[in-house]
Amino acid sequence: MKKFLAAGIMCLMTGNVSAQMTDGLGGLLIDSQLTGQDFQSIGKGQQALNRVRFQQDLAALVAEVQTSYFGNYAGLDKSALEFRGFNGLNWNITASDDGGFYVIFNNLDNQTCFSCQGNALGARRVEINNGGSCQSTSNQVKLLF
Repeated sequence: MKKFLAAGIMCLMTGNVSAQMTDGLGGLLIDSQLTGQDFQSIGKGQQALNRVRFQQDLAALVAEVQTSYFGNYAGLDKSALEFRGFNGLNWNITASDDGGFYVIFNNLDNQTCFSCQGNALGARRVEINNGGSCQSTSNQVKLLF
């Protein structure tokens, strides 16, 4: 019964999901309602949510830059942007020599790195670890737009 009640409460939570999820999970852990396998499944779900947030933040950043600079990226400066995403990530944005701009991420985990491969949100080119792959736990990804 406690499991169903806890699951129902978790489903009804709104607002800041991450903080509420952490609080709810903490309560369940104290009550010893979660098994090790349940906890691993929740961890995987949180990682997937973080990758989706990363992709949403990247889309918001690219949209802001493209609509604010209208193709003239020469004065592009990270501190001048309204964008406040990518919490906890080491990143930078700058104009490229070919008239576009690029976003560079340092120390990306391999799953987030994999989500950047291919045509990530319209990037003209993606450079991973200077021509390598996403096999490292700390990857450098450069997305050229």
